[in-house]
Amino acid sequence: MSTSFYQTNASGLLTNIVTQTGQPDNPVTPTNVVNGIQTDESLNSWGQTISVMSRYITSGIVSTILSHQTFTPRQQNLWLESGSGSFPKL
Repeated sequence: MSTSFYQTNASGLLTNIVTQTGQPDNPVTPTNVVNGIQTDESLNSWGQTISVMSRYITSGIVSTILSHQTFTPRQQNLWLESGSGSFPKL
């Protein structure tokens, strides 16, 4: 099972996307992940990723951090913007 939701702050400058993947609480009518992984991604107002964190979900509780990455403008500039999408610089 996988669930996702997002929230933007009042000023519209930060968006958080939360995705949970793993074992559902109920196989017939699932609503929550009880055992699995939660990934939190933060985007700035230009839609650039500024932070990604992955954590365990155990017995319905989000706990141990598996990984956490932050991105600076220098790292974000490794991507070229074009009319048809984003492409990495080679």
